[in-house]
Amino acid sequence: MPDRKIKNNIPFVQIIQHNFSYLRKEGYLTLAEEGFLVDISEFVGFSSNCIVDDVKKKDPTLLN
Repeated sequence: MPDRKIKNNIPFVQIIQHNFSYLRKEGYLTLAEEGFLVDISEFVGFSSNCIVDDVKKKDPTLLN
């Protein structure tokens, strides 16, 4: 497997745009709830839907 080139060190946050857009269009979320989701997005583990203690750890601890 070839070495990956790192283009930058900016963390990636995965938000499913279509799902988020649908919830907003339907008026399902309040403005406060939308803000909360955006605020916690930095704590969601990559390739998961779990909130974790440290997204940079190899095996982060799931939080509840």
